[in-house]
Amino acid sequence: MKKILILGVLLSSMAFADNNANKFLEKRIEDKITMEKIVEAKGYEVDYDVDVYNDKMNLEIELEGLKKPSLNYEEISKKVIESVSQATSDIKEIYISIKFDPTIGEDELLYSNLFKMGS
Repeated sequence: MKKILILGVLLSSMAFADNNANKFLEKRIEDKITMEKIVEAKGYEVDYDVDVYNDKMNLEIELEGLKKPSLNYEEISKKVIESVSQATSDIKEIYISIKFDPTIGEDELLYSNLFKMGS
């Protein structure tokens, strides 16, 4: 019985260790993207949310403002891919979504795409 309990504790601690590594990587990528100002949109509050699981990354960029922005989404995606490639080689897939959060009304999905890294 003690062996089973010890095995359970070891497995759960390994799961938490992996989660902490992902949190560190998420924070590092989010800080890098924020500092590089991947999205430059005057008059908008830009928020980045990075989630990493195994070798996959989900990036949500949310633009808050009064009117729908007009941006070059493909250029933003290229900048994100370049920035992530410089930060780590562990990511194999990146899903990028860009949303507009108006002051009044519902959020609107402006862009979404899945990119395979190293292809």
